[in-house]
Amino acid sequence: MNFMKKQGLFFFTLIIAFYSVVFPIYASPAQRTSKVKDINGFWNENDIRIVTKTIVQKIGESDKIREFSKENGRKPFVVVGRIKNESSERIDTKLVAKKLQDAIIESGTIEFVADKDERPLLENAENTENTVIGADFMLTGTVKSLVENGKKEQQRVYFVTIQLVDVQTHKIIFSADEKIIKIFKTSKNHY
Repeated sequence: MNFMKKQGLFFFTLIIAFYSVVFPIYASPAQRTSKVKDINGFWNENDIRIVTKTIVQKIGESDKIREFSKENGRKPFVVVGRIKNESSERIDTKLVAKKLQDAIIESGTIEFVADKDERPLLENAENTENTVIGADFMLTGTVKSLVENGKKEQQRVYFVTIQLVDVQTHKIIFSADEKIIKIFKTSKNHY
């Protein structure tokens, strides 16, 4: 009898472990966004925060970034390029780029140089002793969306891709994707 209790407990523990590993994988996108009240189901500040946090973590874990720093004895210099909005709605990608840049700077993984809009201001500055440092990589990306309408629900999926491109060779040295899924009920009058 004691053996059967141990065997039963073992299988119960195994089943619990299986469910805790499998189901969070499928439920995690909905859980991520459900913690914050989402008024209309569209792209918002919370989505930028989630994407930024995940991308910064992935950059920090990048072997290519660590290799560059080790080989050159410094952090890579990055200039912000263009993040394209290829979604079905208006998304301020300059805000996405700025929030991403701020979070990466805060992480200490990468150093940023001024972008093309800011460089003329620096060149005209009174202190001409400073030298302008060139970028090693350019941060680029896209925001895309997919909308699926059901009878009672609508699902919006946002795909954000961020890349670091070597400005000399044009090789992509880092690429990361993040997906935001939003499911919300639609009214009966929704077409």
